[in-house]
Amino acid sequence: MQLDRKYWDAVAHDIQEYYVPELLADYKSREYIRLVKKWTKTKKNLGDILLTDSFELTFRRDPLYEWLSDKGTNRVAVMDISFEILRLAKVKAESPGEKRLLCTECTITETPFEDRSFDLVVSPSTLDHVDEIDTAIDEIYRILRPGGVFILTLNTKHNPFFVLNTYLCPVWGKLEFDAGKCYSFKETEEMLKRAGFSVEATTAIMHVPFLFPSIAKLLERLNDRRVDKILQHIVRLFEEYGKKELAMKKFTGWWIALKAVK
Repeated sequence: MQLDRKYWDAVAHDIQEYYVPELLADYKSREYIRLVKKWTKTKKNLGDILLTDSFELTFRRDPLYEWLSDKGTNRVAVMDISFEILRLAKVKAESPGEKRLLCTECTITETPFEDRSFDLVVSPSTLDHVDEIDTAIDEIYRILRPGGVFILTLNTKHNPFFVLNTYLCPVWGKLEFDAGKCYSFKETEEMLKRAGFSVEATTAIMHVPFLFPSIAKLLERLNDRRVDKILQHIVRLFEEYGKKELAMKKFTGWWIALKAVK
């Protein structure tokens, strides 16, 4: 399947709701914010930042974008291959008194940005939907400044239940878009090093058991505060587990995450 502009424009029109329950979407945002904080803590100013897709902004409020925008950065630019996804993102993100959303419609393999345009690029499971991933990584290397940080997350190949889920969800109609490819730490590190990056840190994020999203979605429909509190407590346990330095996290996360420096 060719995941081109036409495909993602159709997704923007057809999708009915965000693909995980709200409490898991919030957990996902906290994971990304914690990751950026941890891997950029030596920087006083994050400078010019690029987000490599605007999917989160399109279908829900994106705490990661809001957090980055409030960090005293020079600018937070958002790109996407789909005009429709960007259009919806602008509608969702922009409100009176808010910063104007800086949007660029382009493919990650060939951006219009000049060499050395950004200090930080955050790619939240974008490149696992790109066939020419090596070309995309080369392009990100080109637009990063020397010493710039590239935070990359991809679908994991290490969690067998997650890999199974990427195949089953489209079949069951549980996901309204292609789940993308899965990658290992080893092959991803090799791709980054081939492009010229130095890989400084790796981890796995979003530690949620296989069937929990479906169960949580069903229970949320009860509109019972006690049930909601129990679900929130369970998600907090997932989150606390994810903060620990455990070797087995490699096999429980949804995404691998790597910090690469130019």
